[in-house]
Amino acid sequence: MCKINDNIQKSFQYIEKILNNKIIVTPMTKNQLNTIPAFITNSYRLYNATVLNTEICLLYSLDCLLYSPVQIQKQMHLVKNKLSLPVVFIFDNVASYNMQRMIAKRINFIVPDKQMFIPDVLMDLKKQKTIFKKEKNFSYFPLKPFF
Repeated sequence: MCKINDNIQKSFQYIEKILNNKIIVTPMTKNQLNTIPAFITNSYRLYNATVLNTEICLLYSLDCLLYSPVQIQKQMHLVKNKLSLPVVFIFDNVASYNMQRMIAKRINFIVPDKQMFIPDVLMDLKKQKTIFKKEKNFSYFPLKPFF
C-alpha cells in the first residue's frame, strides 16, 4: 500500500517538474465516485487535478497490465462522459508498443520519467534520448594551389 502512495506522489512530482508549474491534486468526491462504474474505481485511484489552469481527472492505474489500449480508450470515454472532464491515465510502466497504440488512439496518459501524452490539453512531452556522435577529423585542402 505504501509503495502505491509513493508512486502516486512521484507521478505528481514528475508532472510538476516537467511542466515547471504547481499542480493542485485532490481525491475525488464520493458524489463523483458514485457516478463511475465499480470496475474502474477498483482498478484505479481517481483524483481531480488542476494543471496549467485546466481541470482534469487523473486515473492512477493499480495494475498496468490489466487492460488493453482498446479497453483503456473505452474507459477514458466513459469517465469523460460521466464527469465532463479530460481524463488522464497514469501508469508506472507501459511497454513501448502499447504506448504507440495509446498514442494512435489518442489516449491521454503519463508514464513518469518516460512520456506525457495529453492531446486533450495539447501536450506531448517525452524523455529525449541523448545521442553522442563521434566527430570526424577532416582535413581541408585549399581549392587553389599557393602561388
